[in-house]
Amino acid sequence: MNPRFKRILAALDRSPASARVFQQALALAQQHYSQLMLIHCVGLRTLENWGTYLDAGVGLASPSRLQRLQELHLDEVNTAWQWLYDQALLAQAEGVAAEITCVTGDASSQICRFARDWDTDLILLGHNGKPGLKQHIFGSTTTHVVLHAPCSVMAVQASVDAQSWNSHQEAQTVSQVCDTARDKRLVRSTWNYAVLWAGS
Repeated sequence: MNPRFKRILAALDRSPASARVFQQALALAQQHYSQLMLIHCVGLRTLENWGTYLDAGVGLASPSRLQRLQELHLDEVNTAWQWLYDQALLAQAEGVAAEITCVTGDASSQICRFARDWDTDLILLGHNGKPGLKQHIFGSTTTHVVLHAPCSVMAVQASVDAQSWNSHQEAQTVSQVCDTARDKRLVRSTWNYAVLWAGS
């Protein structure tokens, strides 16, 4: 069987939506016999504080403070790697061999860059939005990925309606949406749990 999605990239950020992104990624990987990559991005918020201290003249007088900021950033990265490793073990328990990668920087840009380098067929990531303008539906990170990704993007909603659907049904619906999305346009799922941007 030739999978429609040979390579699936699941962007996890430890938000409420991450668990659903992870489960959906597993379901799709199983259905399409895909390679699965779990990616987490550590922001530069801690490192950006360096500039604040330097601008204020504090950093020049307090090298220990800058060292502490660097240590905090490294702790964030190490924690992220451990968390990703734990997610990979959970995937393995479900019969899916997942690879992991942790990047540093702006999440939306790094996700798109990695997706391009890894020749990704589908990106999954979460969103907490409500109906409205695109940026309100998705959030800034998801909006950027949707608009700049080199492949199809599936945004998984953090919360769902009271009526639940199992992963197999969800995976079937995603496939149906993919088959009907020929151009670059937004396609809303009939179950209102996901939005797919089909790349050209």
